[in-house]
Amino acid sequence: MRIEPTKSTPLVVLDTNTKHQIIEGVSIPSDAHIFYKDLQQFIDDNNQSFQDDTEFSFRFDYFNTASSKAIFNLLRSINQYRQSGKNWSIQWKYEEEDDFMHEAGINFQEIMESEFSMVKI
Repeated sequence: MRIEPTKSTPLVVLDTNTKHQIIEGVSIPSDAHIFYKDLQQFIDDNNQSFQDDTEFSFRFDYFNTASSKAIFNLLRSINQYRQSGKNWSIQWKYEEEDDFMHEAGINFQEIMESEFSMVKI
């Protein structure tokens, strides 16, 4: 699955043939639930096909409140696969001066009660 970025949606690269999955950019879609539901469906449908040691990399320039909930649900789902035995990792990337994105990553971890890699770029 590849979705090119727009002014309101992030780049999405979910490829079962590689170990690195990417979601990055701006996330302010008109209906975040529908946009992220398609990503979730792809992961659910293809979870057996992802390679061992698959890494899900999230890097946002900005996201709105509706996207925040949808992103959290996607992170939680990936984490559930991790807890069920998948050797998947999550990276939360943020710009050094972007306190909002850094804090968002920390908050997602605390709510999920699960750690993932926080990467300052």
